[in-house]
Amino acid sequence: MTGVALGPTEGADGRPAAIPRPSYALVGASLGPNLVPPSGPDLTRAFESCRLEAYQDQDGVWTIGWGHTGEEVVPGLVWTQATADSVFQTDFSSCTAALQTLCPHLSAGQLAAVQSLVYNIGLKAFETSYLLSMIKQNNWIAAAHEFVRWDHVGKGEAKGLLHRRLAESLVFVASSP
Repeated sequence: MTGVALGPTEGADGRPAAIPRPSYALVGASLGPNLVPPSGPDLTRAFESCRLEAYQDQDGVWTIGWGHTGEEVVPGLVWTQATADSVFQTDFSSCTAALQTLCPHLSAGQLAAVQSLVYNIGLKAFETSYLLSMIKQNNWIAAAHEFVRWDHVGKGEAKGLLHRRLAESLVFVASSP
């Protein structure tokens, strides 16, 4: 992906590496009236790193590939890049199908922003969110504000999630009617 520095979660010295940030070209594309917002998969991958060996995320959940979780993800599991990409497509398609039922009236850019959020927080959390209720009321500004409420891991705020939520919110509101 152009302009996105995705790398390991730890630097060579064992300390956390810099948080990957999307380029202005990816997120800022939605700002201009004649520019196309990023696609849902592109926006999501800008913030999800791909790891081919199972690991525990910041919340202790076993994860692999492009943020895939599930019973089958266990310590020692290793995937190929092709498997990670294929599972991402399957997971993303499921997320998209559910969103098209829950909020079919979204523009392409709004859908991309919501896809990225839901891919990260899960459909169950989204289904009961105030954000979804604002979307259903076409209250785009209130909905955009709600993205940043999802910047916590456990009980603490996470800078990387805040960056992601701000980008999603920007794409969402810039793509709103």
